[in-house]
Amino acid sequence: MTVPVIDQLRELVVQAGGDPQMARELELDRAVALNVLDSIGFTAFIAAIEERFAIRVSDRSSVKLRSLKDFAQYIDAQLGRTAADTAVSLIDQLRELVVQAGGDPQLARDLELDRAVALNALDSIGFTAFIAAIEDRFAIRVSDRSSVKLRSLKDFAQYVDAQLGRTNGSGVPATAGSADVVASGFTVDGERLHYEIEGHGPPLLLLNGIGLDLSAWAPLVQALCGERQLVLLDFRGSGLSGPPPEPCS
Repeated sequence: MTVPVIDQLRELVVQAGGDPQMARELELDRAVALNVLDSIGFTAFIAAIEERFAIRVSDRSSVKLRSLKDFAQYIDAQLGRTAADTAVSLIDQLRELVVQAGGDPQLARDLELDRAVALNALDSIGFTAFIAAIEDRFAIRVSDRSSVKLRSLKDFAQYVDAQLGRTNGSGVPATAGSADVVASGFTVDGERLHYEIEGHGPPLLLLNGIGLDLSAWAPLVQALCGERQLVLLDFRGSGLSGPPPEPCS
């Protein structure tokens, strides 16, 4: 299995003279220099990156690259990687946010992708802080309805990808349920509205109630998708749609 870029960068920090514990716990947005490495060590870190990834870090770039996140993005760009190739970096960021919300670093590192974050790494207060940290880091809104359903790191990674409009390479968001479901979105006033189309036949538009998302239609979708083309829309602030403009009530 390929070692994630972030993990390789932490390893190279240690190789360049950094303390292993500090390297493991360094947040993705914190500068490597000063927080873990001195100027000599940072120069060695740059050299180690060039050797490991067979790339050239220009002097001009090295002045701007500070955090592990900066370096990971730079390496991905140099190697021509796509968003699909770097999905694991999103998992690393989520693990970091678990720690930021009060979780134990070791529990966060060892948490399996399908295990629930709540109880296994965070208590209820920490889980609420985790949701807030995700909203702050990725500039998205996690609706109350969605937060009830999102449990594992994998769930959150798929949700963030969908909110940011990323796709699985075929133009369909990674959270699409099956080959018979077309999931997409459009932007209105700068915010993404999510919709899904399922079934075959005369079209039928389904608009859920306030505070609900598309999952509320599951029984009806199952009953009607064989005879109608169902169009389901998440309202602003619900499901995978973006938040409404402020102020709102």
